[in-house]
Amino acid sequence: MGFRFRKSVKLMQGVRLNFSKSGISTSVGRPGATVNFSKRGTRTTVGIPGTGLSYSKSSSRRSSNNAARYYAPSNTPKPFSEPGFGFFSIVLILLALIVAISSFGAIEKDGNLAIGLGSVVFIGLLIFRVMNKKAKYRAAITAQLVKEAEEQEALEAEQAKEYSTRIALIQERFNQNLLSSDGRDMYTQRATERSITLNDLDLHLERARVKHERINTILTKYGDEVGNKILKEEFWIGMTKEQVIDSKGRQPDKIEVEALKTKTKETLIYGNKTSGDVFVIENGTVARFKDR
Repeated sequence: MGFRFRKSVKLMQGVRLNFSKSGISTSVGRPGATVNFSKRGTRTTVGIPGTGLSYSKSSSRRSSNNAARYYAPSNTPKPFSEPGFGFFSIVLILLALIVAISSFGAIEKDGNLAIGLGSVVFIGLLIFRVMNKKAKYRAAITAQLVKEAEEQEALEAEQAKEYSTRIALIQERFNQNLLSSDGRDMYTQRATERSITLNDLDLHLERARVKHERINTILTKYGDEVGNKILKEEFWIGMTKEQVIDSKGRQPDKIEVEALKTKTKETLIYGNKTSGDVFVIENGTVARFKDR
């Protein structure tokens, strides 16, 4: 059995200084409600005197330090939570209330009036601290909501400006014959209602521009009759290699060239020879083709 040492000295009503092998601690309160402060942490005990029933809760400084050392704080911002009276604050208020009532009940003794008044002031300060935190919390929430509303309003104003710019661009494309009247009306309505994103609208307008520019280029290059056949991807014997490429809208996937004695033979392959489109060019024009 090890050697034990414990000595308790009363400093004032409800406050005691304790000495032991583990160090010095301070106890505040009376039987039934006490709080002990030491280098190892805080221990709160609440019970009913004479019954043997009590409840204790400890707050260890060591465990708090270890938690801070081995568990790094998350980068995710914590949501707002309104502050209130925690367990520790409630216990301190109850202890101060018990001390105040006891002191005022024995006010004829020296120092009890000062202890009672001090306890009341302590309770007031705790309540003021919590209410001040509540006020700061509500002010922070209000400021955050106002900031979010201002940011949303600025975003909507910027988007409205961008959509107005796109509507003007749609009309300009129509005036340049790069967009049909149906296309103009459809995109203008969708831009007005914002039922299409700016990126998608830009993509559709660019596709419409490329499509109509191609139509104008083909018709100008080959005339209406041949140009319309090429735009419909029609093929015929005697069409040129350039007309085949313009009709397909892209270069062949593969070109096979064969030099013969009397002619030059080129085979344009889109896809593969088995399942794709194949055009045999002899002396610059289509001699035969396989169009799938």
